[in-house]
Amino acid sequence: MGTITQAMSKACLAAGVEISLEAPVEKLLVSGGRAVGARLEGGQEVFADIVAANVGPALLYRRLVDASDLPADFRRRMDQFKCGSGTFRMNVALSELPDFSCLPGKDPAEHHQSGIIIAPTLDYMDRAYTSARADGWSAEPVIEMKIPSVVDDSLAPKGAHVASLFCQHVCPELPDGRSWDEERERVADHMIETVNRYAPISKRRSSGGSPCRRSIWSGGSG
Repeated sequence: MGTITQAMSKACLAAGVEISLEAPVEKLLVSGGRAVGARLEGGQEVFADIVAANVGPALLYRRLVDASDLPADFRRRMDQFKCGSGTFRMNVALSELPDFSCLPGKDPAEHHQSGIIIAPTLDYMDRAYTSARADGWSAEPVIEMKIPSVVDDSLAPKGAHVASLFCQHVCPELPDGRSWDEERERVADHMIETVNRYAPISKRRSSGGSPCRRSIWSGGSG
């Protein structure tokens, strides 16, 4: 938990809020046409005067609210509602800051504190979209990197860092019936290799003889 999140948590606790972690909501409880609480996956029911949902409309009205609790016309429109994430999100651990070819250096700098977008030209961005439409993900993806540990050193061990990669133009449903469960790691490697082209570290190697980038960049896809 980062410093900002900890501060928010402390403020909520001081106001009398009870925070429950690892408590997924199974269903919203509705009475008289309004939400009055939630049933958790373990079966516990929690009631409140005000219920707020921080999820998208498709998840909220297709899974968390019973169809019988929705007006017929609204339910019909929600059944036709189309949405899907076009972003492949990765959280990665770094043993050091990326050393970008265009701005060399591994000491914390202004660009490390900013949103770093890999998208050299408009033509590059156009090809990324077209490639994803045909293959499910871009051969040369647009990637936005954020390194929050540069401004909040509580997020990683001393000298190390964490980063989030937002890899754009990815199809929620892959062509030819392919599964994300099968392709996830392959795409993750592809996204990391794309970043490595702009922050190359291939000249250094780990003790095992493999490129050091394979040990520096670690993490899962989502």
